[in-house]
Amino acid sequence: NIQELNAALEGGAVHFPGSALPGGPGNAFIFGHSTGLPAVRNRAYAAFNRLDELKRGDVIRIRSAGKEHWYRVTAVREVKADAATVALDGSSPPRLTLSTCNVFGAVDDRTVIEADFMGSYPLWSHGSRTGSSS
Repeated sequence: NIQELNAALEGGAVHFPGSALPGGPGNAFIFGHSTGLPAVRNRAYAAFNRLDELKRGDVIRIRSAGKEHWYRVTAVREVKADAATVALDGSSPPRLTLSTCNVFGAVDDRTVIEADFMGSYPLWSHGSRTGSSS
């Protein structure tokens, strides 16, 4: 429900329910606030402040479930909110879509980033590597 999603945004970027998990088949859709302001009280409102600086070919890395998932940006678009659609087909190859309002407090326009999956890599914590001698 929309109120629950808005409340979740108070804590930072949000994984859209029903979209793929990062690294899994389908499109992982993550959205968050951006302010464009250098100082904000709630840092969650600045989660995607620099999203519009991404360009085609940049690499996005997302940490989730003990892995780091890498995606390469294929498109950066500014769209009207009513035209911002995201395919949630869970059988498609892994992809990532990121979205934010492009003006703080406005609901009319969105910055949308689309990216193709490159690979997933385990996160290693200190002392957890296998094969080391003691």
